Formats: sequence, C-alpha cells, structure tokens
Amino acid sequence: YIKSNSGSSTTKSADSCSVALSDAGYNGGPVTGIVEANNIGKPYPTFATLTDSTANQRVMVQGSSTASIVETFVVVGGSVVANPNSALTLSSSKVGFRCDTDNFATVVNGGTVATDTSGPQPATMTTLHIGSKQDGNFQVNGTIGRLSLYSAALSNVELQSLTSNP
Repeated sequence: YIKSNSGSSTTKSADSCSVALSDAGYNGGPVTGIVEANNIGKPYPTFATLTDSTANQRVMVQGSSTASIVETFVVVGGSVVANPNSALTLSSSKVGFRCDTDNFATVVNGGTVATDTSGPQPATMTTLHIGSKQDGNFQVNGTIGRLSLYSAALSNVELQSLTSNP
C-alpha cells in the first residue's frame, strides 16, 4: 500500500532496480552470484540479469514458465551459449549461479549443481538488474532479500555451501 499525494491509495505491484556492475565491485571476468528470494510464485520470475543493457550480452537467472526450475541463460552475440538449470522451491530459495568460460552452473538451496561446460562468457556486462530482465519484464512477484556477487568462479562445493539453508 502506498498513499499518494492526492489522498487516494495506490497498490504497488512490482519493483526492480539496476546498478552499474562497477559500483557493485565487478569489472569483468568470471562472476558468481547468490540470490535469496521468497514467495516467488510467478511464471518466469527473473532474479538477476547482468547485461550490457541489451539482450545481446547477458547472464540471466530466472524461473521457468511453471516456476519449478531455475534457469541460468548465458547469451553472447544474441545467442544462448549455456543454460544450466536446477529445481526451484517457490516459497523460499537461495539460488546460486556461476559464469566463466566453459564453466557455468546453477544451484538451488544447496542441492545438486547443474553445470554447462561449453561456451564463452559475455565480454561486456555493465549493468546488474535485480528482480527483472534488462527491459523491466518478468519481474519477481515476491521479495529478494539479498544478492551477493563475487568476481570469481566459485567451486561447486562453495556454491552448495552458500545456498544451503542454515
């Protein structure tokens, strides 16, 4: 609920934000991310997108059309080059993803790490979009409690540890 200046009420349906990756400490090379999200429940909820602000160079972490799996799409030159996916829990999930040349991964809640071992890494990623794709579509209909980025390709064991529930 948001009270407007005119006295009528407005309901907020979704939010997303973006930040320069350099402001988040990322300046190129391998990247690993951990996203904590709750009450996801929407087809194609997009947790995070690292992009050159177009659809041509990006790493996008989103739920599937049924929101039962998490997919990490790695796009270079407008084509998907890697797509590891893992099972998703709609109520509460810690999603981990890794993007490095020939070394991509997705994991949810410390489970089995899904990998893809072929493909280049996007060369130019300048913006982090939280809660949506780069164009503002496919917003998360829930909350993102935390998003952490690492300027390194963390191991599968590290991904599982960082996404395990305490």
